[in-house]
Amino acid sequence: MSRMKTLVALLVSGAVLVVGVGVASAINANVVKQAAAATKLAEKGTSKLPSSASRPAAKGKHLFIIDAGKASESSLVPDQGAQEAAKALGWNVTVEDGQLTTAKYAGLVSDAVAQGANGIILDAIDCKYAENALKQAKSKHIVVVPIYAFDCNDPVGGNGGPQLFTTCTNYNNIPCNKLANFTRSYGKDQANFVINDTKGKGTVLVINDPEYTVLKYTAQGFENQLKAAGQKYVEFDFKIADLLTGKLQGDVTSELLKLKAQGVKPVWVKSPFSAATTFGIAAAVNQTAPGTKIMGGEGFPDELKTKGVTATNVISSTWSGWAAVDSMNSVFDKKKPVPSGIGWTIVKGNHAPKFPNFKATYKKAWGVGR
Repeated sequence: MSRMKTLVALLVSGAVLVVGVGVASAINANVVKQAAAATKLAEKGTSKLPSSASRPAAKGKHLFIIDAGKASESSLVPDQGAQEAAKALGWNVTVEDGQLTTAKYAGLVSDAVAQGANGIILDAIDCKYAENALKQAKSKHIVVVPIYAFDCNDPVGGNGGPQLFTTCTNYNNIPCNKLANFTRSYGKDQANFVINDTKGKGTVLVINDPEYTVLKYTAQGFENQLKAAGQKYVEFDFKIADLLTGKLQGDVTSELLKLKAQGVKPVWVKSPFSAATTFGIAAAVNQTAPGTKIMGGEGFPDELKTKGVTATNVISSTWSGWAAVDSMNSVFDKKKPVPSGIGWTIVKGNHAPKFPNFKATYKKAWGVGR
């Protein structure tokens, strides 16, 4: 009989409990072994310095940075990195706060176009939320670069629309239309750590906010690797508004109690991003399911210090801001964006990783001093 690959999704009290069926439910020893090797590499870190190729600073540019919402450090930190980089280049910078409200994004892009922006950085704002405004920007040859966001031609985030971003950050020479692979690999390494820790045993609670394409792809990478290992998981989704109102903690608590009533205690809980960890998920887990391990989202300092966070895949969001500005500068210079060197490091507890001195490399390449 051929290996059964079918997985059955059962709707369980508002969550999707994914379990293996027949042979497919067995733990895959090969994947568990591979997860151990992959975890060792991720713990060493995959980041390296950006390209040192000369790309002189473009002069007299006015950059608009539009972030999804400063209330979340997931948007605020890359926003601050982009500001710092743009000022190093000598550019004029205007920052707009989307206040974590998708209905505001298109208007902010239109305002940037009306105010004569030379470039627009969309920080955690997918193209689909501002498609018509971005068409205006494209018609005026305004350079648009995303941070943690996906274009309108993305099959998940854009629903088959047109390509409206000018370019993207260069992640190891991955084409802009293949950035989903890079994002999935981030989630895959998170899963590898969990699989290595549990040897594929037990159930994992995967918490996510599917409003953001970057989080959808990260969760895909995580869940696909759990499936490959034969490990069970429960998926629980929330919306950003639940974070703002304080509803998230209560909802996660309710989910954990429902699972407990069904005889399921997760061995790990995966958080999608740092703010979700610190403003709800960790507190709910610590109070309702003590001893359950937490995989953090991005590894900002406050998340690393949060009680219950066992491990985190840390990526430098400040670096992401610098890299987006570097890509934009290359476009102004009529050059292709060069490799950013951005990777990540899996860390345990509150041990923040050290990243290469990317700022000095960028400044030297731009010719703007040390």
